[in-house]
Amino acid sequence: MTENVIHKNGVYDFNVTTQEDKPLQKSVFYTQDSGGTARLIFNIDKDNQDLVLSSASELELAMILAVGKESESKYLVKPTVVDGVRGIAEYTLTDSQIAHDGNAIAELYIKYKNSQAMRVYKFEFEIKKALIDSDFFPVKEYYVERWDDYEKIFDESFERLNTKLDDVDKKADDLKTQFDDMQPSQFAQKTDLNAHVNNADIHVTAADKTSWNAKETASSAQAKADKALADAKAFFELSSEVQSVNLTPKSGFIATQPLVARYVKFSNRFLVLIGGIVGKGTGTGTGVCASVPTFLAPDTAWNKLFSASQQSSSANNRANVYISSGGDISVVAAGDVTVNTGLDCVIYFTKEVTT
Repeated sequence: MTENVIHKNGVYDFNVTTQEDKPLQKSVFYTQDSGGTARLIFNIDKDNQDLVLSSASELELAMILAVGKESESKYLVKPTVVDGVRGIAEYTLTDSQIAHDGNAIAELYIKYKNSQAMRVYKFEFEIKKALIDSDFFPVKEYYVERWDDYEKIFDESFERLNTKLDDVDKKADDLKTQFDDMQPSQFAQKTDLNAHVNNADIHVTAADKTSWNAKETASSAQAKADKALADAKAFFELSSEVQSVNLTPKSGFIATQPLVARYVKFSNRFLVLIGGIVGKGTGTGTGVCASVPTFLAPDTAWNKLFSASQQSSSANNRANVYISSGGDISVVAAGDVTVNTGLDCVIYFTKEVTT
């Protein structure tokens, strides 16, 4: 004779993929759903195909019932495979479990005999308290369906606890031995202590504090420190920043590439790098082609000489470039005066500067 039982089912369709869990519709049960009628049904797919649950696999269901309540309880149970070919399993809540009203979270796992394990899905359901159970309060429970799977874990925990207790006992014995070995002669005598307390030469008096405060205050010292830091930052930024000034070609010359003097502070001098290309223009192709500002004049008593390249297919076409102590840049000789001359070769240190 077949037993006629009406079940209230919470059906969950799981698709095992590498994607994030998608929200599932939350099933709802009531505390008056007696054990054996409130049932969780799992339809498990992999890549949208039925996941075959063979005899080499077993299911585990971890549940936390009445989440956040005083009666919050944890269970680890084994669902039953009802159709291994189609990947269908179920678990029926017990009377004790259905009594825990509130939100419940759960995770379903598949374990294989080769020690591999796979989390299938995380889901939620809710147990609502029936009116008839309004005065009933469940107790907190921790339940593991297969004790032998976890007995080793508890044994190891107790072993670690015993080891720690042994260490504490040993330290206590060591401290007791040290205290027992102490002799009064090891400590300062009261007469020595009184002599130290009454020694005015080694203690700071109120008058000493007043004198020290008059010499420097905390706010004044902080202000000086802040100013020193600001000055140091300003000096560093000025010293490390590459600055530039544009140069204007002299009469008779043209700039085929902009003429620029770039400079950076090194101690009390500037390192200057000239850039750009000059051409003949309306002049003869030689003479003063540009000048740098006075503060960028080179540290030289006469002329500094540089060998410059010309824009020519002939490797022999080069020019001699001078920069005078006053800062005038001159093309003094050229392989071909009709060919443009590059000034990127001009690099030098300035005289000492005070800014």
